[in-house]
Amino acid sequence: MSGRTARGNILSVCLLWVCALTLAGCAAPTPTPTPEPIELHLATVPHLSRLAQDLSQEFTRNYPYVAFRTRVMPARDATEAVANRDLHIALVAEPIRSSRDTLEATQIGERPLVLAVHPSNPINGLNWGQVRDIFSGNVWNWIDVDPRWEDDEIVVVSQHGGAVSRQVFEAHVMGSEPVTPRALVAAGDEVAGQLIGEEPAAIGYLLAGIAEDRLKVLAVNGITPDEASVRSGAWPITRPVNLVTHIDANVYVLDFLDFAQARHGRDR
Repeated sequence: MSGRTARGNILSVCLLWVCALTLAGCAAPTPTPTPEPIELHLATVPHLSRLAQDLSQEFTRNYPYVAFRTRVMPARDATEAVANRDLHIALVAEPIRSSRDTLEATQIGERPLVLAVHPSNPINGLNWGQVRDIFSGNVWNWIDVDPRWEDDEIVVVSQHGGAVSRQVFEAHVMGSEPVTPRALVAAGDEVAGQLIGEEPAAIGYLLAGIAEDRLKVLAVNGITPDEASVRSGAWPITRPVNLVTHIDANVYVLDFLDFAQARHGRDR
């Protein structure tokens, strides 16, 4: 074979190779499959409904094929529904209180307990020693707390023994000192807020977000229970905000948990 013929054959092969590459580059790209629409069922307690809405809307902006169906119900009912696989997620401000071993709690924040009085009460703050003395019954008249009061007995509002708020309050505030047996015992945070709002001489504790629009929230040791004092640890009485899920949660629920934890980390 002559040199000219060999060079011609090599040139032809090279041209064919270039054309093949060009055609391959011009071929239509393989389309990315669109994920199937997914609906996640989420339940929340009333005072966390705004947080549930914010979380679900922000997640949907990042994952537009995921939609949420949200309902409001008591915390215990919500966690039981997750255990029964009737719901995917429960947003609650308490630990898991179910006997089921199929549930997991992912903490995404904290919500403070507040000390509250009737709006007409002239007091704006106390110290922790005064709080213990009032709730133990060692101080039982408002005039011994603030001379602007007339002779008026303090009405202490506590909560029932199984209430998470009572357990947190007693552990972090009362220590070994029992709450006075003269206290009114509310069925929960909502009822405590109602009792305090109806009685000018009342003082009680309840979860933030329940009834602050009807009550006066007190500072303690000069510290106001707000987002900044909770983050710094300056406000000591808080309840965890948890997302409760089944241990066999699907990948979309797990993605939502990762998103909510990351969002909490950014907010801190």
